[in-house]
Amino acid sequence: MRRLDVVYGLVQNAMGGALMVLNQKNGLWTLPGGGVERGESLPEALKREMSEEVGLDVEPGSLAALNELRDAERGRHILFFTFHCQARVLKPTIVRPEEILEWRWMGPDEAAKHWAYYPQGLRGLVAGNAPYVDEGQGL
Repeated sequence: MRRLDVVYGLVQNAMGGALMVLNQKNGLWTLPGGGVERGESLPEALKREMSEEVGLDVEPGSLAALNELRDAERGRHILFFTFHCQARVLKPTIVRPEEILEWRWMGPDEAAKHWAYYPQGLRGLVAGNAPYVDEGQGL
């Protein structure tokens, strides 16, 4: 199976809402993010994706969640890394309308209606906190 890495950014506003985006490709609401390109670290990919999708300059923090999908039918093994993020300015904008149809701040109850990727929903994701350590290029 081919391995793919995907990063998502959990950005919250002062009211506790999470920034969610409606994806053009599949019509699903998700956190902003996307695929990691060859040679990128996870934080580098997340910074690029957040800028490309919603125009935010973010600083990735700790790892909130790690999801895994083994898709034998398509020959893919996907790891989804979700990071807590601090945005320097909380003014999202749609940068690529061909990818993102809409963005919205969603609280836990609204997010639960649209988004089922995390067993405890947005509340559990917000509470998740595992450090991410980049150990570099090896010895």
